[in-house]
Amino acid sequence: MAAPKFSEILQALNPDLVIFDYNQPWAADFASSLNIPAVVFIIYSVATVSWIVHLFENMEEKFPFPEIYLREYEMLPIMKNIDEIPDHEKFTLSDTLRQSRDIILVKAYRDFEGKYMDYLSNIFSKKIVPLGSLVQQSIDQDDNEEIKQWLDQKEKSSTIFVSFGSEYFLSKEEIHEVDKSLDLSKVNFIWVIRRKRNVMEGRDPQAKILQQPSIGGFAVEYIGAAMEAGRDKDGNLQSEEIAKAIRKVVASEESGEAVRKKVKKLSEMMNAKGDEEIMDGVAQELVALCRKK
Repeated sequence: MAAPKFSEILQALNPDLVIFDYNQPWAADFASSLNIPAVVFIIYSVATVSWIVHLFENMEEKFPFPEIYLREYEMLPIMKNIDEIPDHEKFTLSDTLRQSRDIILVKAYRDFEGKYMDYLSNIFSKKIVPLGSLVQQSIDQDDNEEIKQWLDQKEKSSTIFVSFGSEYFLSKEEIHEVDKSLDLSKVNFIWVIRRKRNVMEGRDPQAKILQQPSIGGFAVEYIGAAMEAGRDKDGNLQSEEIAKAIRKVVASEESGEAVRKKVKKLSEMMNAKGDEEIMDGVAQELVALCRKK
């Protein structure tokens, strides 16, 4: 519905560049018709995007990165959703990436996902430009003082922060399993529970909380910065498995120590790189692209 009006806006503003989301491939079509370069910005993990592209592009070949895979209970709903999309509305992620002019912007760090970036670059013959994590810097707020004081009283790496993101809402059964697992783990925790409604009742100070030294685990498994809590064969959460993973990461065991050291190393690396340095590089890429216009 926005497409016709967007065309009028482009003609009126005549911008040097259009950056579009993969869900709006029509934005690139309109921009190209006016000789305006359009670049796609992918907000998902590059590893995930690589897997999806492979699924549609090279189904007969084995995905070159075995650490990325889906279990049957994860795959079934995806294929069901794809089958339910009317043919005239179907467009693949690959189609959108091909529309991007010369470069593809991704929310990632090359140090984390370099090999997946190279994989995509080889497939589409485009440069993959990482923008970093784009995590908002924390801002001191008086209404978070109670949380901060509570955390300050805890031992280092003794507390976990539980969050399922802003777009996933736990069922009653899942809430029960998570609640039970936290009780079994015997660790300090802060748990953000979001309810399914149109109006947010306030955002958790996630960035500020994660800077606290008492927060013990929040990362990804493959690079050694997390541990996965096993589910049952149907994909249901299991309180015992969650508690086991929590204890391994937070408790002073060998496996947990390795994870904590890896998280600290990655955090230091990200802070050392700095957002300004990353954005300067991105700006140079975009300026060079506009000059080709």
